[in-house]
Amino acid sequence: MLQLAVTPSLVTLRDHVIPGLSLSQPCLTLQMLQNTGLSATAAATPLLIVLVKNNMMEQAISFAAMDIYSLLGTKYPSFKVDSYKVVDLCTLLIQSGRAAEASEILLEYFIKSDGKSVNTRQILRNCRNLLLASASTSNPQETDKLFSLLLQGGLVEADTVTLGVLVKSRLNSESVASYQLLQDMMEVIADVKGLLLAQHDLLFAYLEAGQPAEARTVLRNLARSLDHRQLTRQLQYYVKTENEEAVLHLLTASRGMPNADRQAMYECLLNIYHVKSEGEKGLSLWTSMQEESLTPTPSFLTNLAALLAVCKIKIPFQI
Repeated sequence: MLQLAVTPSLVTLRDHVIPGLSLSQPCLTLQMLQNTGLSATAAATPLLIVLVKNNMMEQAISFAAMDIYSLLGTKYPSFKVDSYKVVDLCTLLIQSGRAAEASEILLEYFIKSDGKSVNTRQILRNCRNLLLASASTSNPQETDKLFSLLLQGGLVEADTVTLGVLVKSRLNSESVASYQLLQDMMEVIADVKGLLLAQHDLLFAYLEAGQPAEARTVLRNLARSLDHRQLTRQLQYYVKTENEEAVLHLLTASRGMPNADRQAMYECLLNIYHVKSEGEKGLSLWTSMQEESLTPTPSFLTNLAALLAVCKIKIPFQI
């Protein structure tokens, strides 16, 4: 256990400059310093100070967080660390290349929590950040392991959010393992929600991962089975979160498809541009609709005119 409260002289670090010493990997650096004969106590605090002084806050936080977590578990076993802090700690560990430790901590936490229920909606953002970090830095098997732990521990559900993360994992690693991971996840969702809802989840996941070509394939497979009410709810969610890119990808994916309400997509984009006061982008929607012979509704033109007026852009049509 590193005693971070002890503050030895910074000279100890200066006297042990060795090839390969890297502040970007503080735990490895600490081990290298210990290999030269320097004690962990003599190196940990000054190393942490150096990280902070060099504005390497992420490395400093993850370096200290693990030690503090271990200290709490050892010295104060009655002190309970909640699931939010555990998941956030695991995210820091993943970002520091310590996926194995993250999995061990999660497993240990679930064993000690003894099946205590958690509101999955409230912890969704924390779990999503953890899975995104894993999808960006780890291999698909590690992401799969983390997802399985979160699912078994009752912190996440098989839904669009988690599927979207695993889609990203597959895109970051075009391997057999990543493809199998995506297939396995689809089967989990299909078992829980049914195949049709699983296909819709996959559609939204591809849109949010920036893959309109794959989203188009899903749309084509859905054909008349496309649930317009679910699509409308998803578009409303994109407006709420100002996710312009996802709606643009849906426009690209649905071009020429009779089963998609493109008018609704344009209206959602206009609502997003209203919030952002982006008049030029709003005007480009009107132009695009003309190019594909799509007649804007009166409400669309009224909203667009209001946006153009706010942005002091000439209105090229009559209401």
